[in-house]
Amino acid sequence: AFAASVVQDFPFSFSASGTTSEANLVPYDGFIGTVNPFNPGLGTLGSFQVDWDVTYGINFNTGSSSGNGGFSTGANYNLNDISYASSGGDQSGNAGPHSSGSASLRLSNSTTFLVSGAGTDYDTGILDAVNGASPFTIQWTTSNVSPNLSGSITSWSATAIGFAKVTYNYTSVPEPSFTGAASATLAGAAALLLRRRK
Repeated sequence: AFAASVVQDFPFSFSASGTTSEANLVPYDGFIGTVNPFNPGLGTLGSFQVDWDVTYGINFNTGSSSGNGGFSTGANYNLNDISYASSGGDQSGNAGPHSSGSASLRLSNSTTFLVSGAGTDYDTGILDAVNGASPFTIQWTTSNVSPNLSGSITSWSATAIGFAKVTYNYTSVPEPSFTGAASATLAGAAALLLRRRK
């Protein structure tokens, strides 16, 4: 038996732009991924990890007076609609008249679930989903994110770029053919050693 892992990645990329009016950058169901459950044929699951990393960025231009642009957001991280963590924050930039400004906001979370901790460290429904027969979802439930704009903004462009990742860590069981070959090799070596001793 030996340690191994399986990784499933979910990249995200959103963009929007406008003039003096705000527009949604990320829809409600934007940060969501459909994950395949763990395959027990691979071996014994010991733990699994869910990672999130998203960076919001905005560039903007001002008119005859100063302006401000940025983001303010926060939400829960869910696995199959079960919340297990949350994060949020705000960041903004200022610019004087007839100039440009920018701001960025990075949000991330990494949570490791030990199989042995189900029911004590986290909801058993999470492990049930991972060991189930059907795909399940992971989601950061932030809703309709749009840039926060104030003052004299003549134009802006924004992005939200990142990823989610699910990693299964397990102990792999050698295939029967490999086990048989290894046993035969060991038996042969033992027989050769015995003959040499005689």
